[in-house]
Amino acid sequence: MRSAAPAPVVVPPFWELARLLADPTRAKALDLLLDRSRTPVSYLASYCGVSAQTMTGHLSVLREAGWVSVRRSGRYRYVELAESVRADIAVVIEHLGALCAPPAVTSLSSHRELAALSRARTCYDHLAGRLGVDLLGVLVERGGIDRDDVDPDDPDRVTGADCPLHLGDEVEAVLEDMFGVRLELPPGRGRGIGACMDWSQREIHCSGRFGRRLLTVCEDLALVRRRPAGRSLEITPLGVERFSALGIDCA
Repeated sequence: MRSAAPAPVVVPPFWELARLLADPTRAKALDLLLDRSRTPVSYLASYCGVSAQTMTGHLSVLREAGWVSVRRSGRYRYVELAESVRADIAVVIEHLGALCAPPAVTSLSSHRELAALSRARTCYDHLAGRLGVDLLGVLVERGGIDRDDVDPDDPDRVTGADCPLHLGDEVEAVLEDMFGVRLELPPGRGRGIGACMDWSQREIHCSGRFGRRLLTVCEDLALVRRRPAGRSLEITPLGVERFSALGIDCA
């Protein structure tokens, strides 16, 4: 008697996702577009080191997948990420980055850029880099955030892959003590906080609505400022002073 044929295996076509990210130019373009609104195609091409014609070809691939939109305004064409996938792309890029070997440093300028990205950067709409990870650490230490993934008997050991975070009951008071401003947060245990794996630190930082609010506060208080290009953030002299008072090394 012949054994029954095995049931067909059905898996999501994640190889299509891999195809979109496999090209270095497309990956670099997506990384830049994460934190920008409309960006001129000519600027994007220059940033990625390719011709406008080559960039147009890459954008056609991304537009067909529904990841970007390209619109003309006067003489110029502008591109931006589709809002429906922007947050998901940010998560994919950060998580894949955490699996990669550290980026190769081939020049002084690339060394400086990598150092700046590792120190502080945006990740879609929230803080990332060492600053983002350290701020989460301070919030956990002061009782503003609870981590369900850390073994209480061994704080250095992470026990869960999802790294769930929850805002503590005193989070508003903790934030007011840290930043001198009162943040009104919606009720509930989750309250819009998420965990995002940081590619440069191999640790998690805050994402979700709370992560976005944390970045906004740091910008509103002039503790960090965005650079003209790329995702790295400059920590201002005031930011160095305030973060150092929290025990965060900004060097």
